Amino acid sequence: MSEAIGFRSTEEKAAAAQFNQEQALKRTEVISQPENQEVSREIVDFEKCQIDQIIKAYLQGTQLEWESYSPYLSDHNLATGDILKENLPNIDKIGVAIGRYLREKFKKARMISLYDEYNTDLPDTTGPSGVPVDPLAKNFEKAGGQGETKQIALSDEVKENFKASIKQFLQEQGVIKNEDQENENYLLVSESSKTEKAPELIRALYQNNPGLLEGEGLKEIVSGEEVKDKTIRFNNGSESFVLRSKQGRWMCEALDASAFLDAENRKIAHLVILPNHFKAQQDRVWSMLNSMGFKAENYHNIFFDEKADPEAVVNKIAELIDKAFEEAASKKS
Repeated sequence: MSEAIGFRSTEEKAAAAQFNQEQALKRTEVISQPENQEVSREIVDFEKCQIDQIIKAYLQGTQLEWESYSPYLSDHNLATGDILKENLPNIDKIGVAIGRYLREKFKKARMISLYDEYNTDLPDTTGPSGVPVDPLAKNFEKAGGQGETKQIALSDEVKENFKASIKQFLQEQGVIKNEDQENENYLLVSESSKTEKAPELIRALYQNNPGLLEGEGLKEIVSGEEVKDKTIRFNNGSESFVLRSKQGRWMCEALDASAFLDAENRKIAHLVILPNHFKAQQDRVWSMLNSMGFKAENYHNIFFDEKADPEAVVNKIAELIDKAFEEAASKKS
């Protein structure tokens, strides 16, 4: 097992940065392939967003939170935690461009950036420079998918610097204004910070409908015991998916859903804008929230084509939102 990656020599940082850039390109190519080649790809998909409800709630004083930029540390510099500004994945470019627009349109809303320094998608074996020996992570597939193999460890210093780098980058891009206050105008949330709430999610799901959960370690988690080498799954009737892997890693679906255990968070209107490849993941999150009685009007998704031009994506979203604001104003008058 490798030691946690921290700040290393200039040569090692350069090697890791080069590797990260190559991985970011490969990741974008892989996730941008449509599941069904016969289905035409729209630049923006509004099917799961009732924008008129969002505008109405916002104008009536309901707190609104929006999310469009959710960077992965694995797409940037694993050696230092720095954002690779000169070689941003197109997904990040789109997310930031959307963020600039939303920051100006919803001045009283709060921006959320859920950044991932928990899932590196890289096995816990490295070369001399800290670069994983298996850059394509094939052993993840052999072991049964994400979470079934121990991932590379990152130091707290790298994780903290990643957060600081995100804040600085968003300030430079105009998504965070100089006068903005953290927690009030924006919130930077790490994926790893939500792991503490994940067991609570299992207990809440179990309390609402125990028949939807599957797994050998279910009883232990529900009773508050520490569980090792056990997988927990959620079965929504149409599919069964992993919430906790046998290696003890929590899946993104579980971490995202756990954020809504807070009763106050359920009262907030949420606009979550993500790449197309998150559609299935968001459906799974929603199926869990729905089983706990979460109101549909408080959770909205917009999805975009990962390969699209950032300006084109923003224009499509702006067209819909601007029109909704105009219609709301005409009804008021």
